[in-house]
Amino acid sequence: TRSATADAATADARNAYLAAKKAVDARSRSEAVADALTARLEELGRGGETVRVCDLGAGRLGLLRSFAAAARAAGLAKLDYVAVDADAALLLDGLGDWPAFAERDVETPPPLSRHRPVAAGLVQIAGVAVALTLVEGDALDVGDAYPPFDVVAANAFADLVRPEILADALARACRPGGCCYLPIVHAGATRLTGPSLDVAGLDDGEACAAYGLALVEVQGQHVDVDRLVEVVGRRGLSVAARGASDWVVSLGRAAPAADAAFGAFVCDFLGLGVPPRFFGTSNAAAAVDWARRLQAARTEPKARAVVASNVDLLLAVEAEAGEPATRKERSHRRGDSLAQYLDSLEAEAAGPPGTGA
Repeated sequence: TRSATADAATADARNAYLAAKKAVDARSRSEAVADALTARLEELGRGGETVRVCDLGAGRLGLLRSFAAAARAAGLAKLDYVAVDADAALLLDGLGDWPAFAERDVETPPPLSRHRPVAAGLVQIAGVAVALTLVEGDALDVGDAYPPFDVVAANAFADLVRPEILADALARACRPGGCCYLPIVHAGATRLTGPSLDVAGLDDGEACAAYGLALVEVQGQHVDVDRLVEVVGRRGLSVAARGASDWVVSLGRAAPAADAAFGAFVCDFLGLGVPPRFFGTSNAAAAVDWARRLQAARTEPKARAVVASNVDLLLAVEAEAGEPATRKERSHRRGDSLAQYLDSLEAEAAGPPGTGA
């Protein structure tokens, strides 16, 4: 069993990672997709309606400032913002960035609810009055706990979930005519720019390609963005805007503070992911040496950068959405139900019996 000390260390590490990533995410998001989001907020807020936003896997509230800025650009004076994460401590830590938060009593959740409001109140951000609610719970089950939202967002989240499950969660959480904003969807490719690490027997491109395979085969990430677009399309979500949002993380003595903080995590990830791909091969020692050289590059005078390919998506939810799948058909909690749900999707895609090629 895990000790309390180990759990605390893991929580602290995740908190530190998200804090370091926040600035890199913010500068990397596609301006074109952000502009498209602003236009959609303007449409949704016409007539003085308060736009309701749900942030899935909100962590330290890394999207909150960007949404407030978009709302202000859209001419909105107020915004309802529900931030959902399985880790309440992360949400509350993120709330620490907003000392002017005026807290109010949280609503009592319904009986048997798996979602627990942990804080609620009002905060002024970029001239917008944001009614903010922090909710501890499963981001993929938000559609079971709340009425559909106007906008559903998930930063650096979509590649961590099987596309069929994500599509179902988005379709249930977002109202017909609404939109889903998915920034920083990892698209699978990582590369190192600048001078080579000069490891005999293993070039930088080969090492980074091995890391990409590790993300899919070991960590179970879903980095095929085109397939994601295809799958969400079956649930009535079409691409309204798409743009690159690559992380470009500088390494070396002259790296900006934000890059130095996040680069430590990026180099750790690569250093842990690359060598095991070569164990049992003639390049095993070279892979370990490559990981060591990458760590050393963080403090060398030479300027390098790690570039991770990401994509931002804005999805429009069709005005007349179909009936959502029932819990039994689509639950991601039970393997048998998930299998039934995925089988039904494959059968639907294949068409009626006898219609195949």
